[in-house]
Amino acid sequence: MASVLAFVSVSAVWQWQAAIGQKKTAETAQNHSLVQALAGQAPRQLEQLKQDERGALLARQAYLFNLRSANPILYQANVDDALRAVLSFPYFRRILRDHTDRVWSIGFSADGHTMASGSLDGTIRVWDLLQPGAKPIVLHGHEKGLASVRSRNWFGPSRHGSIFLSPTGCGLGNPETSEDRRLH
Repeated sequence: MASVLAFVSVSAVWQWQAAIGQKKTAETAQNHSLVQALAGQAPRQLEQLKQDERGALLARQAYLFNLRSANPILYQANVDDALRAVLSFPYFRRILRDHTDRVWSIGFSADGHTMASGSLDGTIRVWDLLQPGAKPIVLHGHEKGLASVRSRNWFGPSRHGSIFLSPTGCGLGNPETSEDRRLH
């Protein structure tokens, strides 16, 4: 009786381990299918439906799912092709070139229409993302390069406080004391 009980127990453990292996195999296959579907759908969003942002998001998701894959190299070419296709659209390939040294940090306004970039050249540049051809507002006066620009309404820090962006302009301020110095 004890040997039968041991055999049943060993058999149950073996079946449980086999089920876990089958579940992992199914999850891997599902992930690979998802990567292929997302990578295939991304360029179509751009070409047929003119949905560039949706295409970029689908390509990004394909990339992220591929990273989680057991074998990320398997579909890497598909993901790379999808990313290249959607990111070749002019909306995504605009390069903001005005700093004379490395950019260490960027931050976006709450509405996503304005971006501030802080550089080792000692400047902060505030970009209007709705006007791609417009020159940025340049904020001078930092003795050293700016190492951090924070998101939301406040950017910074600088030796004067934090950089802020608002619908009415930008400036230097101290969020703790609410003292502002409007720059533009």
